[in-house]
Amino acid sequence: MVGCYEPYIWTGNGTEYTIAFHRFWDADYAEDLYNGDITTLYPEDVPDFTDEMKKAIEEHFYYRQIADETPQRFLRHFQNTIRTRAYNWKKLLESEKALRDDDMIYNYDLTETASGTREDASQTGSQGTSTNSSYMSDTPDGNVSDIENYMSEAGKNTADSTATSSSSGTARTASQLRRYGNIGVMTAAQIAGGYRQAMEWSAYNVIFAELEKHFLGVF
Repeated sequence: MVGCYEPYIWTGNGTEYTIAFHRFWDADYAEDLYNGDITTLYPEDVPDFTDEMKKAIEEHFYYRQIADETPQRFLRHFQNTIRTRAYNWKKLLESEKALRDDDMIYNYDLTETASGTREDASQTGSQGTSTNSSYMSDTPDGNVSDIENYMSEAGKNTADSTATSSSSGTARTASQLRRYGNIGVMTAAQIAGGYRQAMEWSAYNVIFAELEKHFLGVF
């Protein structure tokens, strides 16, 4: 346990001590700094607050003195800012990745995608009946009106036939068209100027500015 915090005359609140930010992850100071309700530097229930953000904040404010009278009060204010702003910080960082190299040249980029499906089906069929009759008789050749009384053998065959065929098919089509370039609503100088401004802008500058109120303005 450290007997006292780093000596520093803090005239802003009339106390005789304050603490450097990097002491909050120093094991020798842990017992003094986390001796209240809050026992961690960062809130544990904020999924949008990433390890990347933590590292950047620690590097930027490493030697800065906290701007609250006690470490517990600092932790409460510091964590509340993180809790309420982490989602927006994450979106700001994602917006930086959306900037492309060709944004300095183009101000129009549209991709059109089309797809379709066509189904074809057909069916054909045929049906018919055929009859064959045959007679054998012992009578002489000639015209005999009552031939059925003389014939010794008769036969009759009847056949039905049915045939059906069908076919079906599906055809799918897809196409994609991309249009990009400068459509003339802005000059090349305006496009390049906007691109330079976007490149100079930093999401972490916004994050650091919002956390600045938790630290003294001395280095």
